Amino acid sequence: MATLFTVGLVIASIAGTTRAGARAARAADARAARDATLEAARDRLLHDDPLARLRVPGQWDTVPVGAGGDTAALAVVGRPAWEHLVVRLAVAMPAGAPGTRAATGRRLDLPLRFDLPMPRVPLTGARPWQTVSGTVLELGRDTPADRRCRDTSPAGPALPTAAASPPAIDALLDHPRARPLDLDSVRAPVDGVVVIGSPARVARPLSVDGVLVVAGDLEIAAPLTVRGLLVAGGSVDTRTGGALRLAGAAWSGDAGGGTSRLGPGDTVRWDPCLVRGARDRLARLASPARWRSVHAP
Repeated sequence: MATLFTVGLVIASIAGTTRAGARAARAADARAARDATLEAARDRLLHDDPLARLRVPGQWDTVPVGAGGDTAALAVVGRPAWEHLVVRLAVAMPAGAPGTRAATGRRLDLPLRFDLPMPRVPLTGARPWQTVSGTVLELGRDTPADRRCRDTSPAGPALPTAAASPPAIDALLDHPRARPLDLDSVRAPVDGVVVIGSPARVARPLSVDGVLVVAGDLEIAAPLTVRGLLVAGGSVDTRTGGALRLAGAAWSGDAGGGTSRLGPGDTVRWDPCLVRGARDRLARLASPARWRSVHAP
């Protein structure tokens, strides 16, 4: 009897150890599944351009992350500052034991880098524009969003100024979101970050919503409409038959001793919110994004 009792205890101990090992393995598998779900949700958020949802600091948005079945997932994206994003992700799913669930939370801090400083005036350059015979308008609205877009400071003077920190033209030309624009074939309005090589001559009507980057001098010999940012590595010059219609801001590099000027029919309307939106298209992560564990209810 003693032998049978001892054997029974050994068998029970082995069975208990086996069950505990199985539970630990299931729990580990469940944790790995939650982590994989969080990683996939993070990748989707970054791919879907969260800045498009957050135009000004102080905004937060709840974003669907594609979970289903017995998995619940939630993502909250915020913009505490112009150059900083915060992502909070939480996922709840079976914990590996029947009838139990577990939640995992992560926080992701995303400092942003821009290849273009924020202009403070409508017309900026490596040196002041030589001739401004067109119309340069100051900020025409005074809404809360516009005040935030100009960092609550008064709008700068309309007179052209020299930039304290000029943009890196090469970085803009090689930006991962930039796409080349063929001036001879384009017929419809274009959107995004578009690049024109040098020399650049606009000989037919062109409309750009976003950022227009020109490698060198830009000669405008037809109507050119830009909503956002116009950045030229050289001079910007309106010729006969040309007209610049710009809402946002312009920067000229005046490389090689060129001079930038506006003609009598040109119009530049300083719009800091359009400028901010255009700069957002140039945003890059300043450093690799790192997870930080947070409480997930």
